[in-house]
Amino acid sequence: MVAVSDLVRRQYLRGNPRFPDTEIVTIPNAFNASHRPVINRGEARGWLGLNDEFLFISLARQVSQKNAYGLVAAFADVARAMPRAHLLIAGRPDDLSYAEQVRLLRDKLPERNRIHLRDNLSDPSPLLAAADAFVLNSFVEGWPLASMEALCAGLPVIMSEVGGSREQVGSDGQRGYVVPNPLGDPETVTWESIGRERFRLHANKSALVAAMKTVISESERWTAVRSRLARESRTRFSVQRCAEQHMIVLRRVAAGLTASGEKERAENGVTA
Repeated sequence: MVAVSDLVRRQYLRGNPRFPDTEIVTIPNAFNASHRPVINRGEARGWLGLNDEFLFISLARQVSQKNAYGLVAAFADVARAMPRAHLLIAGRPDDLSYAEQVRLLRDKLPERNRIHLRDNLSDPSPLLAAADAFVLNSFVEGWPLASMEALCAGLPVIMSEVGGSREQVGSDGQRGYVVPNPLGDPETVTWESIGRERFRLHANKSALVAAMKTVISESERWTAVRSRLARESRTRFSVQRCAEQHMIVLRRVAAGLTASGEKERAENGVTA
């Protein structure tokens, strides 16, 4: 079996303790850079009417899982402290009632004019070119593609601890910051707990606010490394690299080994 992130792998083994851990490996998803055209950053910012504003972008469907409500609540604190900070959330309103609650929260905030809610854009390249940073405050993910796409556009990424966050962002502050999961332990998040807590104060709010403030204060550093970060990310998440990892697993299985390379063991007369 192949898991797209180490957290997904751990979650599966936690729920299936009898499954041999040698027979499930982690292979991250890839990013197809060929379908994202290069966009002039100045033109993209002009299209959005931006001057010296600092723009956070979040590309995510408007559903409970993605936790736009918690993101808007946290960003209000950032906006109060940082006058040039803006947040743009773009994504399909797949859950209309949830999207309406997010809008109602935004509309009652004094900082509402700096929180922009938009529908899905078939090609987010102009938004990624115009943005200064990406933020995603999900309750649960397997391997979010939007954050990977942001890194490949050279943006620093702030993510809650979900599947793929550590692999994508790392822990050294060179690609952005991972903050705690909104509900604490990411391995124990359930759809029931998401439904129960989605409109309440989340445990990671202060950490999320602090991370966004830090990224704004480091804006010159992120501008300087934008091109390098984009190149490095496109290499790390290349389609060829992903395909080669899958090929290794297929060859191991064909040779009678486990996915991780150990000799396969038969259990009750059946091999995995």
